[in-house]
Amino acid sequence: MNTESIKVESIRIDGGTQIRSHLDSARVTSYTANYVSGVTMPFPTVFFDGAEYWLADGFHRVAAIKAVGWIDLSADVRAGTRRDAILFAVGANEEHGVPRTNEDKRRAVETLLRDEEWVQWSDRKIAEVCRVGHPLVASVRASVTGISSSEQPRGIIEPRKYVTRHGTPAVMNTKNIGKTPKCTDCGESDAAKFYTHPKNPSGYQRRCKQCDNAKRMENARRNNTGVETPKSSERLAIDENKETVRRLTEEGCTTSDIVERTGLKKPFVHHVRQEIRGPKRVLVGAIQDAEVIAHSWTSWSTRFDPRWASAPTDDKDALISALAKCRTAATKIIKLLKSESEGENK
Repeated sequence: MNTESIKVESIRIDGGTQIRSHLDSARVTSYTANYVSGVTMPFPTVFFDGAEYWLADGFHRVAAIKAVGWIDLSADVRAGTRRDAILFAVGANEEHGVPRTNEDKRRAVETLLRDEEWVQWSDRKIAEVCRVGHPLVASVRASVTGISSSEQPRGIIEPRKYVTRHGTPAVMNTKNIGKTPKCTDCGESDAAKFYTHPKNPSGYQRRCKQCDNAKRMENARRNNTGVETPKSSERLAIDENKETVRRLTEEGCTTSDIVERTGLKKPFVHHVRQEIRGPKRVLVGAIQDAEVIAHSWTSWSTRFDPRWASAPTDDKDALISALAKCRTAATKIIKLLKSESEGENK
């Protein structure tokens, strides 16, 4: 910091370096009392171009010093022009001094956007200098210049360039950026992206909900009218062969007989017959489990269930009799189903 003592009258405050909309009179009065009582205050910042001192930061302090009546003041003097002072002023008071209002921040951005040179800067660079967010710069740019993006300063559209992964320069196609997609069928409604089969030559299609529902209904009607696809005749032949195997099985034919009479492959016939006998096999397994449970109860209840010893004798006899009948019935059913299954396998 280059601190110098300069005349108060030599400081220029009329060069557009005042970014605030107005001075806070209460803060000026407070600073005046501090100077009178001898409180050490930060030095104002001025830029000297060889002829004039341009005040960039400390307008409230300079106003307080003038109110006290001092002739000289100590200031942080930096080499630079009036434009350098403006660039410093638009970002001042972000970390100290009187906090900036939203109006002060907007005026700082407008100051740069109304300049022929600084308006060419990007939103992010202006935001960095003014110490604000770049969305604010974009909003102010749209109101000041009528252009919503710094990529199009003064209406000049420059192509976006980038380098591919192979190291070659290329130009980005930006004609569809920001545009709302349209439906490929009606061409009017906003469309979402619907996935189509990769074999479809049109690839990805964009349809609105109304057109997509109409397309689905059309496909459903076409399928229900009997229009066969390449796989529908195949599926029909398979169903007919399965029905033939079921009919011959009910007639008592064996697997070898069905293969000989129909010419179908043995694995196919065996698979269909397995599907027919499947539920019966499940029933046999369930009854076998019931038989095991009944046997376990009649054999092991007296050993492992502590409630068995205190149960009445009549209840014990009734339970043992019921379980014995259950076991006998389960054994008969198993024999009957096994004999039926053996007859089908012949």
